Amino acid sequence: MNNQIHHYNSIYQGLVLILLFLGNVTKYCCYGQRVNSIQDVLSYSGSFRLSSDAFGVSTVNYAVGTLAYNSDRNSLFIVGHDELIIDGIDYSDAIAEFPIPAASQSEVLAELPVVEPIQNFVAFLDQLSTEEGINRITGMYVHENEIIVNAENWYDAGGQNRDTTFVITNKSDLGNSGVVGYLHMEGSTQCAGYIGDIPQEWRASFGGSSLFTGWSSVYSIISRYSIGPSLWTFDEGAVLNGSPGDQIPTRAFMNFPYTYDESTHLGDIDWAPQGTPGPFAPADPLWNGLAQAVYGFFVPETTTFLVIGNTAGLETGIGYKAVQENGIECPGPCPYGTDDYYNYYWMFDIEEILAAETVSDIRPYDYGAWDIPFSNNGLNSIIGATYDTTSRMLYIALQNAGQMGLYDRPPLIVTFALTRPPTAPTAFTSAPVASTPAPVASTPAPVVANTPAPAVSTTCVDSSLRFKLQWNGRKITRNCFWVSNRATIQRCSVEGVSAACRDTCGGASTSCSACEDTTLRLKLEWNGRIIHRDCSWVGNRATIQRCGIVGVADACPVTCGNCS
Repeated sequence: MNNQIHHYNSIYQGLVLILLFLGNVTKYCCYGQRVNSIQDVLSYSGSFRLSSDAFGVSTVNYAVGTLAYNSDRNSLFIVGHDELIIDGIDYSDAIAEFPIPAASQSEVLAELPVVEPIQNFVAFLDQLSTEEGINRITGMYVHENEIIVNAENWYDAGGQNRDTTFVITNKSDLGNSGVVGYLHMEGSTQCAGYIGDIPQEWRASFGGSSLFTGWSSVYSIISRYSIGPSLWTFDEGAVLNGSPGDQIPTRAFMNFPYTYDESTHLGDIDWAPQGTPGPFAPADPLWNGLAQAVYGFFVPETTTFLVIGNTAGLETGIGYKAVQENGIECPGPCPYGTDDYYNYYWMFDIEEILAAETVSDIRPYDYGAWDIPFSNNGLNSIIGATYDTTSRMLYIALQNAGQMGLYDRPPLIVTFALTRPPTAPTAFTSAPVASTPAPVASTPAPVVANTPAPAVSTTCVDSSLRFKLQWNGRKITRNCFWVSNRATIQRCSVEGVSAACRDTCGGASTSCSACEDTTLRLKLEWNGRIIHRDCSWVGNRATIQRCGIVGVADACPVTCGNCS
C-alpha cells in the first residue's frame, strides 16, 4: 500500500514538474523563439529600379527613400528628392506611388526591371502650417485609405521639434488629397520615425496598441534622438481622428535618450575632435555616432524585433570634419577610411523588451554588418524600408544604387522574403551584451585542408596591429577586423594577411595552426614614434624588446619564437 502511494506521489510530482516546465515554455516561447541569425529569416528575392525621370513636382534622384507598402495595389509609396527648390517653391520630400514588378535576381543593374509611378510626386510639407521648419519625412504607414506620416526638422539645433505627424487622407488620389496636421507625438523625435504593425498575438502585451513607431540618431543634432533603435506604441485612433495641434499619447518600451551617462544609451558615440589626424580608435560596433536605425519590424512567429540600418567607422574610427585617407575633409563626422561603411542589423528579444525594468536596459542579442546585393560594400546604404505582413516581403531602398548615368542618383529597391526560420531556444536569463564586434552576416570562409606547416603555433590569434596592404588598386592601412568584416576569403588571399590574421583566415590560405611571419609592414609605436616596419626589422636588433610590443609576436611568431 505504501509503495502504491509512493508510486502515485511520484506520478503527481512528475506531472507538477511537467506543468511548471510548460508554464515556463508558455511564458518564453508561446509566440515562437528568437531568430538565430539574419540569414535564417531573410532570403533575397530580387531587385528592381525606379525611373529617375521627373514625375509631377519631383524625382527619385537623391531620394530620402522612406517607404510604405500599399496592399491594395501591391505598390510602394516613396519619398523623393531630399532638397528640391524650383523658382522659390520647395518640392522637397514629395511623395509618389510606384508599382512593384516581378523582381529580378540578375546581378547586372541594366537587366533589372524599371517602373514608372502610378501616382506622380506630390509635395505635402508645404501644405502644412508649422513654425518648426519641418523638412524631412522619417516614416510612413498605410492605414486603409489614409497614410500616417512622421516628419521632423533635419537640423533642429535647439532640439525643440514638437510637430511630428500628419495624415494624408486619400492615398488613392495624392494630388487631390486632404492633409491633416501637424500632430504632436509625446515622444517627439525620439519616437517619430518608422511605423509598423504589432502582430495580433503581441498587442495585449504592448497595451492593446496595433501600431508602433520608433527612430534613432539618423540626422543632424543627435542629442535630440534616441541613441539606438527605439520602440514606442501610440494611439493610432488619436492620430487618424486628430486635429492640428493635438497631443498623441505614446508609450516607450525601448528608448536610449542622449545623456552624458553612457549607461542609458547604446554604445560609445564619441568621435575624435576636429583636427585630429586619422586613423582613429575603432568606433563601437554596437552603436556609435554614425549608426542609424532606419526601419524596424516584428519578425512573425518569433520573439525577435529586427532593426535594419547602417553604421560606419568600425575599423578606422570617426572624426569630426575628419580629413579622410583620400585627403578630403568631411563636412561633419565621418570615418577616416573611405570604405569604412556598413549596412547593419540589430536583433532584440521581445520578451526582454517587455521584461526590462527601464526602457534603456535592453541590448540586442545579435548585431552585425549585413551584405546586401548592389550595396557596393556598404557605400550604398539603407535609407528606407517597409514590410508587408501578408506576403511576408521586406522592401529596402538602397541609396544611389540605381544609378545608370553620370548624373542620376535613384535608389534601388531590393526585396527579401521572410522565411520560417530555425530558431534558437530563448534563454531564461537576459541575453548577453555583445562586447566584441558581431560576426558579419556573410557566408563564412570554408575550411580548407592544408599541408602541415613546418612549425605550429601554440596559440591561434589575430595580431592586434594595423598593417599596410594593397587593396583594389590603393594602398591602405587596416587590421584583422577589417579582414573579417566582409569579403574575407578575398582579403585573406592578399599576400601576408593570412599570417597576420591567423584566426580570421584559418581556412582561407594557410592553416590556423601554421606559424609564419607576415610579410606586411606593421604600424607600431617605437621610441615614442609611430612607424611602419616588417618582421625583418623586428629580428634585426633588440628583438626581445620589439617582440614585446603588443601584437608583434602574433604577426611575427617565427622571429619572436612564438612557435612550438
